[in-house]
Amino acid sequence: MASLEYVDIGVNLTDGMYKGKYHGKKAHQPDLENVLHRAKNAGVVAQMVTAGSVSEVKQVLDLVKRYENDGLYATAGIHPTRTSGVGEGMKYLDDLKKFLDQESITRNPSGKIVAIGECGLDYDRLQFSDAETQKVHFPHHLQLAKEYKLPLFLHCRAAQEDFIAIIQKEADAIAEACANDATRNDPHKRRRIGVAHCHTGTVEEMQQLFAQGLFIGLTGCSFKEEEGIRVAKEVPLEYLMLETDAPWCDLRQTHASAPLLKRFVENNPDLAALYSPASVKKEKWEAEKQVKSRNEPCAIGNIAAVVAEAKGIDVSVVVKAARENTKFLFNI
Repeated sequence: MASLEYVDIGVNLTDGMYKGKYHGKKAHQPDLENVLHRAKNAGVVAQMVTAGSVSEVKQVLDLVKRYENDGLYATAGIHPTRTSGVGEGMKYLDDLKKFLDQESITRNPSGKIVAIGECGLDYDRLQFSDAETQKVHFPHHLQLAKEYKLPLFLHCRAAQEDFIAIIQKEADAIAEACANDATRNDPHKRRRIGVAHCHTGTVEEMQQLFAQGLFIGLTGCSFKEEEGIRVAKEVPLEYLMLETDAPWCDLRQTHASAPLLKRFVENNPDLAALYSPASVKKEKWEAEKQVKSRNEPCAIGNIAAVVAEAKGIDVSVVVKAARENTKFLFNI
């Protein structure tokens, strides 16, 4: 068991890959229990399972309750690429509110929904939903954040200008709604309103985001290019969160992060074995091994390792900062 403890703020555990299905074809038996076991061994004490549609909220809630002892929590929202499919009117908001009334931690002490989202803007994939449709529905999520006093789990791709403009209009009101006696008089903590999940932008864009009251979530995809390493170096620890976005966003040998991770592995072989267990191709699946190219929550330690190596500090410092930030924002 790892000595360091992690909270993975973004996992997609309802994805078919954890049921053994890839591109619609069955490759092996469901193995989510094995995935969760490897996560525990790697020190993952809690995970936020993201939902991007009304139907997915129900699936996520069913899953986090089924695996309640594994420290799972939920988000609730409409992913920007799915906003074109919500149908006429605002019925989806009523549907989301039904879940939030019953399961948000601000309405029910034993509730499992800790954030509004995944929501935001995605101009990289306009074939799924055009920009105007996305801009109509994104502000509705900000209203939910205010109404339910929940932080935001946000998605921004190639849409920084519009994203910031929409956030700016409601940031102060959301901060005030989510403030409590412990944070109201603390300018830094009072301003925190959510997390920009899976940041893949520049240092300057990162600075714009935390100026609006957002923490910065880093994944394997954050480190594809050298600019991502610069982000890892420059992100203040008080704004940092860690996530795998599993089963997506795995770290790869072609990423700019590869030399940093290699150095960490060489100096920390015991931890590296927990964060990167042996793997096989899906066609040769074994219960005790990872599936190649399918990311898992146990790999979150590799994200922390890249940040630590980029900053030139011990990985434990990174892990503690990210965990405390996450516990503070999401009350978990």
